[in-house]
Amino acid sequence: MLYRKSELKKHKYFLKSIHVLWILPIVIINLIVPLFNFFIYKLNNNDMVIDIEKIIFFFFPMFSVWTGVFVAEIFFSEKTKDVFFFYGNKKRFETTIVYFLCFLIDALVMILLHFYCIDDLIGFLFKILSVAVFYYGLSMLVMFFSKSAPITIMVLLLYDLINTFVSSTEFFLLYENFKILTLKMFLTNYFSLIIVAAIFITVVFKKSSWYFTGKKCWKRRSCHPNCNIWKSFDWE
Repeated sequence: MLYRKSELKKHKYFLKSIHVLWILPIVIINLIVPLFNFFIYKLNNNDMVIDIEKIIFFFFPMFSVWTGVFVAEIFFSEKTKDVFFFYGNKKRFETTIVYFLCFLIDALVMILLHFYCIDDLIGFLFKILSVAVFYYGLSMLVMFFSKSAPITIMVLLLYDLINTFVSSTEFFLLYENFKILTLKMFLTNYFSLIIVAAIFITVVFKKSSWYFTGKKCWKRRSCHPNCNIWKSFDWE
């Protein structure tokens, strides 16, 4: 049974469950975006710096959460959530955030490789970090209510497109800003995104732990030492 397998085998199972979808962010983050940005910079030099930043804003936050969204569907979907009754609130969070952090770190490393064209490299890195954290929180919130990875991706894509075509220094949810990052800008525009993401994550992974409270467990007693009542989903 899956709950008896090692953590590595569990993650192998999750990646196998979503087929080749987890490969797409690897290709986008590590190959397509860096190469495309390098070529347009070489062809147009400094005239394309803002366009390069726009491309990174569009692709990196979205694909940082991509794999985590499809894995999260396994836990929240009506078709499979009962199969994973032993995966508690804590384990769901830990599993989804592992995929997010892996691809986020990958994306941040790729941003550092853009040192040749982005002047405020560290400031831009903090912008992407903040936006990606918000995307994770938003994706989990949408997944919690929709129970569907395609719907979640569509909502994220719509939000991504809105930010691509609409910018504002006044409203922090419109996050694209190409000025040098200052402390005031970070606290006003980007740290606010992290705070909102933390609220979304708390709502999702706290609320889901109440879902089965008080319901009888019709599984065999051997599935959990206290299997009489599903008091919470916070099982190890």
